[in-house]
Amino acid sequence: MKPTVGNDRSLRWAERLVETSSGDDRGARRAKRLLAHLQALPMSVILEKVPGNTVAQQAASVGVSRQTFYYWLTGVTRPNDIQARKLKRITGYECDVIRGRA
Repeated sequence: MKPTVGNDRSLRWAERLVETSSGDDRGARRAKRLLAHLQALPMSVILEKVPGNTVAQQAASVGVSRQTFYYWLTGVTRPNDIQARKLKRITGYECDVIRGRA
């Protein structure tokens, strides 16, 4: 089973939201995005493959600030397309997985 960002309760809630918001197009799109985010591979798993002993070294190898790296690590944000391409070269994960779209 692949690790997910959300717990079982939040995943069930998001799935129910997708099912019940079928009449509201905007709500259905938002619910689908939420469900995709909760089911995405956590960035902490992806960032484990970045070389370096400290966060500062890992951030430098990717070419971002420590703060950006921490945001990725804690799941606050995910990399943009350019950063995802750099991470793909370093970690071997596909860009869609890194961006949280797969």
